[in-house]
This record gives sequence, C-alpha cells and structure tokens, in this order.
Amino acid sequence: MERFFITGCSSGFGLATAELAARAGHDVYATVRNLSSAGPLEELRDGGLPIAIGKLDVTSAADVDAALADASARHPIDILVNNAGYEVVAPVEHLSDAQMLSQFDTNVFGVLRLIRSILPSMRARRQGRIINISSVVAHMSVAHRGAYCASKHALEGLTKSLWIELRPFGIDVISVAPGAFPTRFAANYVYPDGFDEQSPYWPFEMRLRNGMGPFIQEMMAGQTADDVASAVMEVATMAKPPYQWIVGRDAELLIPLARSKDLAPLMEDWYADLGMIDLLRPSAS
Repeated sequence: MERFFITGCSSGFGLATAELAARAGHDVYATVRNLSSAGPLEELRDGGLPIAIGKLDVTSAADVDAALADASARHPIDILVNNAGYEVVAPVEHLSDAQMLSQFDTNVFGVLRLIRSILPSMRARRQGRIINISSVVAHMSVAHRGAYCASKHALEGLTKSLWIELRPFGIDVISVAPGAFPTRFAANYVYPDGFDEQSPYWPFEMRLRNGMGPFIQEMMAGQTADDVASAVMEVATMAKPPYQWIVGRDAELLIPLARSKDLAPLMEDWYADLGMIDLLRPSAS
C-alpha cells in the first residue's frame, strides 16, 4: 500500500485518480481548493474507500504546509500527484501582469510549493515519486492560450530539472502529458476583461473554436478521465517509470510531431485554412 497526496480532486483527473488509487487499496489524501466542492469525494469516502479530504489552495503557502502536515500525521507520503490547475483564455495582448502571474502561481509555483515542502521527507527516506500533470501544450502552443501554454512549458522544464536532481536520492519525477479529455476543465476557463466581441482578436477566436472543435471532439470520443488516472497509477506503481507518459489521441499524435519539428508547417497550414494566417505572419498582405 502506498500513501498518495493528490491536488485538484473536485473533478476530472484528480477525482478519477483519487478513486482509482483508493480502489486499488492505497491510502489517499485528496485535496480541493474549496471544501464545498468535495461532494464527490465525500461519497467515495462514505462508501468505504480509504480517502481523506483536505482543503488546499496551492497558491497559499500556509495551506500547503497545513495540508502536508495533516496528510503526513499518520505516515509519510509516498506519491505526490500535482494535478491542480486552470487555464486563462485570451490573446497575450489582453493579458495583464496580474492575470499572467495568477496563471503561473497556480500551474507552476503551486507545484513548486508542494515539491519543496515534501522533498525533505522523501530525501530522508531516499524514496518517493512525484507526478506532475503536464499537457500536450507543454510541447506546442495554441493561439489565444499563451498564458496556459507558457505555464505548462515552464512546468515541463521544472520537471526535467527535478528528474535529474532527484535521481541520486531515489526519488522519481514523472511528467504525465494528457491531451483533450471530456472533463469540467473547460467550464473553468478564465476570460480576461476585454476579450469579447469588441476585441480585434474575437473573429479569429470564433474561427479557432469552430475549426478546432470537430478535431477535439473526434480525438476525445471514447476517452474519459479514467484513462489519465490509469496512466498516473501505472507510472506511480511501476518499478522503473519513464520520465514522461503521453495520454490521449491528440497528444499521441501531436507531441511526436512537435519533437520531430514537423508540427510547425502543419499548424501554419491549419491556421491559414482558418483565415488566421495574420496571427502567424503579421506582415502578410
């Protein structure tokens, strides 16, 4: 039995991972930003699964310290799953410093706070596993998602450095990179003020949604958050986990293309077909 600590468990990947780990007999400490959203977790716990529920806003150092202390009260944490995150949707021009800082505070610094706090215990025991939920956009970028793409690129770089730094201490660090899945993630998108019908970028956003929508729906067909939870559980429990695990049809298609440098011309052609080429080539007539 392993002791899991999982962030962002009110729905989606976090909730699915908490349930799957608990059903496999592991001890799970599942956290949510607001306890009012813990209903699904409470149902699993009240149904007899070994799940403890904690409040954790990853942007709060006090919350991080309190949650880790509570979770570690019985025995040390073996596996940390950094899943909490959200997405700001807007052209970079519309992003304020505060909005960009907020995006990074959750998606990057929130992960960093937890890792820094848990590492002394893992190093002392010379064992532990840290799983960071990355994204397909850690390897490519999409128009009007610059804040989120940048945060996931940063998380990927942080994860790679940790993978090197922590191996001598017996600690594994793994990046799980999902593509698009049918969860509530999109329902929590943040749209900055000014990114609406009055924005000069809005016509391109509509074309982007209409053009990308059918592709995303096709890629998501038959997939669920349980697929990502299964991937997390696989890398959490295998003897020698890889540095990275890719999940989802779109991620399996696009990440290898991005690594091979073949994605850029395909994306340019795609944007051109949508009438968005001016976003890629401002000088084009």
